[in-house]
Amino acid sequence: MIAEEEKGYSPAISAVLGALPSRLAREIRSMGEKMLSSLSEIRVRSSGRSIAVVGGRNLPLVAELSYGELADVLYRLCRGSLYAYRDSLARGFLPFDFGVRVGVVGEARYDGGALIGVDRVCALVFRIPTGRCDFGEELYSLWRGLGGGNMLIAAPPSGGKTTALRSLAARIGGGNTPMRVTVIDERCEFVPEDYRGLSVDILRGYIRGLGMEIAIRSLSPEVIMVDEIGTRADADATANAASAGITVIATAHASGLEDARRRPILREIFELGLFPVFAAIRKERGGFDVEVCRI
Repeated sequence: MIAEEEKGYSPAISAVLGALPSRLAREIRSMGEKMLSSLSEIRVRSSGRSIAVVGGRNLPLVAELSYGELADVLYRLCRGSLYAYRDSLARGFLPFDFGVRVGVVGEARYDGGALIGVDRVCALVFRIPTGRCDFGEELYSLWRGLGGGNMLIAAPPSGGKTTALRSLAARIGGGNTPMRVTVIDERCEFVPEDYRGLSVDILRGYIRGLGMEIAIRSLSPEVIMVDEIGTRADADATANAASAGITVIATAHASGLEDARRRPILREIFELGLFPVFAAIRKERGGFDVEVCRI
């Protein structure tokens, strides 16, 4: 993907603007550098109003896209081959540059009961990483203070989980005494160039459970990091890593410990004692607050 080189814009925002129809990109660009610095999502729809999420506010956009324009964006994101991206499309996302996640909204297509793709795509959701984690050092210190064992990080959607994981990967895999870190990056949200010179390996595009198994068997990591666990395969892979003496730091959707315990797979993981350290991230006072405890 060729990104626009525009002074004052992050590489992620420039890349997204370069993928959008020019009239929509112009409207977003007209918001100005200050607002764009707080841009976290662009939700592009052909069947309704597109919006930009700026500082947590949903700002409706004037430009309305046709189905054909949205299809052109999708075609560019797939680099001219929808077939080549069929697996990620079936899982509801497309990989992009600079850690941007692109969610795909459409009509599920099944074959013999198995989800094999998405038809009639009507919306694309560009999630733009901020690149900042103001609580990253605090989270690292609290984790180390509690023994540096397996830790589950919980937050609601868009609550800072992936941002925290990016920061921890750099902190744990860097410094004078780095640990060997492997990140299972199923949705291609980590930028390998950000970890140059660090002891961090990134398995991009691997399904979480499979990626963890590959890391355990082939890469001899000391720490495995994985985003948004919540399936039986994730639980089994976490147990396998723990039995091999590997530390697992994972994230999950939950508003807090009690909410996490109400989710069947996470409850089972807790009952097995796989995550003795729990971190909750909350948005407060325009920023983020982190609370870490032993369970």
